[in-house]
Amino acid sequence: MRKRIWATVLALCLVLGLVPGTAWADYDSWKEYDLGQVKCKEGYETAYLSYEENEQGGITITSVHPQSIGAVMLGTVPGSLDLTIPDSIDGKPVTCIGHDALHDCPWATNVLKIPDTVTTIGEGAFTYCPISGLILPASLTTLDDYALHGINELQMYEIPEGNPNFSSIDGVLFNGDKTHLIDYPVARLGSSYQIPDGVTHVEKLDSENITKIMIPESLESGDFSSVINLTEFTVEEGNKTFFLS
Repeated sequence: MRKRIWATVLALCLVLGLVPGTAWADYDSWKEYDLGQVKCKEGYETAYLSYEENEQGGITITSVHPQSIGAVMLGTVPGSLDLTIPDSIDGKPVTCIGHDALHDCPWATNVLKIPDTVTTIGEGAFTYCPISGLILPASLTTLDDYALHGINELQMYEIPEGNPNFSSIDGVLFNGDKTHLIDYPVARLGSSYQIPDGVTHVEKLDSENITKIMIPESLESGDFSSVINLTEFTVEEGNKTFFLS
């Protein structure tokens, strides 16, 4: 009977990752980078980023290391951090924020700055990460379609002039030539939004704050079904796609 109980307990421990050397075995090859900017409460370790060298010889940020779970979940001082991802680790440039790298990181609550060395941001990189601002670099060339999904506290994007692929206007993310609106920050303040002249397509406009949208003559397509409190449209004269009944 005792053997049967022990076997059950051992199986449960394996499932929950409580037996040393089992839960995080896959992470042994990951390297860690100490995020010294993170302020932790007394008695908790600081948070660490995990990373690996990619095929191009640069560094890919892969995750918050599981050994930092105490600091990340319990020990971090809320709102203490404007996090800046390092631009180099081990003498190599950080070029990629990987798949789900900062997924659901509760300590990144202010502004997240991506270094000028990063060219690629992967799927789900910031999903459910409660950041209020995202500063993207001039070097960015590839942004996965789902990289920005679920950033529900985001109020603004910022990207420097000179990036041919991405740009920002008043905190809203556009493509390089400002013809496509890529993402409207979910938590951006303001009850009305004037889509800029020259924009032809709205890719993602998701907001609970907007009640009024002003559409320019140039707009040809856009889905506004996620603007759940929308009550008013205005359409500039000459627009051949949108009509007011």
